[in-house]
Amino acid sequence: MTDKKDKSDRLITADEVKRHNTRKSVWMVIRNDVYDVTSYIDEHPGGEDPLLEAAGQDATIAFEDIGHSEDARTIMKKYKIGRLAPGESCCKMRAKVWRPSSVYHRNCTECEASRRGKPCRPTPPPPPPPDNRGSRLKWALLALGAAILIGIAYKKYAT
Repeated sequence: MTDKKDKSDRLITADEVKRHNTRKSVWMVIRNDVYDVTSYIDEHPGGEDPLLEAAGQDATIAFEDIGHSEDARTIMKKYKIGRLAPGESCCKMRAKVWRPSSVYHRNCTECEASRRGKPCRPTPPPPPPPDNRGSRLKWALLALGAAILIGIAYKKYAT
């Protein structure tokens, strides 16, 4: 009897995960485990959009922030196909939802690099919003000037 290696022990690179980013093949990483959820898209209670948005990416933060139940965590075990290979991390496959403006953005605390004490490359903070005070002043003065002109014209022609 041969000792078969469990398919969930397979090591998968970030580049391989990235290639599975369409509705025909949806792979994602959650806590460094790789899941093929292609056959689960139609059953997902949240619809297909969240799965398709995370396809080919690290979805750890999005998955954890939603607050999935224990039942959901049990269901996902059957879709596990492997683990990220050593040296691979979320930094190599940053998800779209990791934009600084996103509610899912964190400083990459869930990835393997953080567990080893090495922070991932931090995402630079978003640029400050443009200063619109000069623009507002211009419009206020324009409105004031128009009001004065209307008042003068009203006084001249109404009396």
